[in-house]
Amino acid sequence: MILDMQRFLAQERPYWNELDALLTRMQEGAGDTLSLEDVQRLYYLYRRAASDLARLRGHVAEVELQQYLETLVARAYGEIHEVRVRQYIRPVHFLRVQFPVTVRRYSRALFLSCLIFGVGAVCGGFLTFLDAENKRYMVPEQFAHILDDPSQRVAEEEAVEYDHLAGGRAYFSTYLM
Repeated sequence: MILDMQRFLAQERPYWNELDALLTRMQEGAGDTLSLEDVQRLYYLYRRAASDLARLRGHVAEVELQQYLETLVARAYGEIHEVRVRQYIRPVHFLRVQFPVTVRRYSRALFLSCLIFGVGAVCGGFLTFLDAENKRYMVPEQFAHILDDPSQRVAEEEAVEYDHLAGGRAYFSTYLM
């Protein structure tokens, strides 16, 4: 690819200078946050500089310019893909500050979810009270034996002859646990 170096430099250098100035501003003002427009502009300038670096790779004569662009692109990459130190949850701070703030912030949603849960529980309890057969719809089939009368279940269990050495009662008590 033939590249008019003078025109290329005149056209692209203002973007490199802008990227350099933005990166310097970010590094000097550690902790300052960028606006959305600044972040988008940083990303645009980074992509443009990386593209320019790729265009220069074929030109051996421009080694210093390539090194400058490599450094600039590396700095921008480091800022864009920075890995922040993970902050650990402090339990006391969470319980005293963050949890109450979150509960207050989402109190309407919390109230609504508790209301829906409570209405469902009351309706289920009421329907079970009205018709005891409704229990069968709420209890999984594998636990249907708990719906029977407890004294009847005990009588059935005692009527069965167990060989104590076979561990029938031990097996049954383990099953219950």
